[in-house]
Amino acid sequence: KLILLDSLLQEIKMKEKFASLLVLITLHTCSGQMLIENGDFENGLQAWETNACQASVEEGAAHVTDRIEKHSGIFQMLNTTLLSQMDTALRLSFSVKTTSEVSMTWQMEINQKYNSKKYTMATWTSKGEIWQNLWFTFSLSEFIQDAVSAKIYPDLENGVDYWLDDIVLKPADDQTWKEEANKRIDKLRKRDVQIVLEGDGTEDVLIELVQKTHSFPFGTMIVADQLNDC
Repeated sequence: KLILLDSLLQEIKMKEKFASLLVLITLHTCSGQMLIENGDFENGLQAWETNACQASVEEGAAHVTDRIEKHSGIFQMLNTTLLSQMDTALRLSFSVKTTSEVSMTWQMEINQKYNSKKYTMATWTSKGEIWQNLWFTFSLSEFIQDAVSAKIYPDLENGVDYWLDDIVLKPADDQTWKEEANKRIDKLRKRDVQIVLEGDGTEDVLIELVQKTHSFPFGTMIVADQLNDC
């Protein structure tokens, strides 16, 4: 009986280890999955399609020209099954360059059975003729429920050519974006100040600084569908 009990316990432990292994493999597969194919354009324009434009790959980057409409350019249809499994924030990173300074956005057009929605994932101003390495974190939440198709594409003023490279869309790592945000805060929102005091007894002087103005615009993201329903 003791031998049988010991064998049973060993079998239970093995099953627990196996189950844990399956869970770890599943989590790793979901969290490491890339939602965009061929984002580095190493395979040319494979997985990408064009809309009212000319596109080619030059020096490892996609070059889009002859755009006649605001939404003209390259786009990619995403795997909606995989996209709907992403119940966490997503991180979109990419490199971009344009022929002139222009406001740009990344759009995701989601089609459901009886409805369609457009979601703005990122908004920025391209510097023109200068490569920018950018990333944005966002959450799709209810936007991807029951999605039949999902298309991602950049949106900008027509007539402006652009280059894209290293496009990655994947689940966001909370710790990673916090570390990167803190680095940007130190670089963009802080600077060293030197204060010179003259006279005796300066060792025990108490200094109070009051900020009266700032150059950084504060804001927040809102759910566009809820705003439209108002």
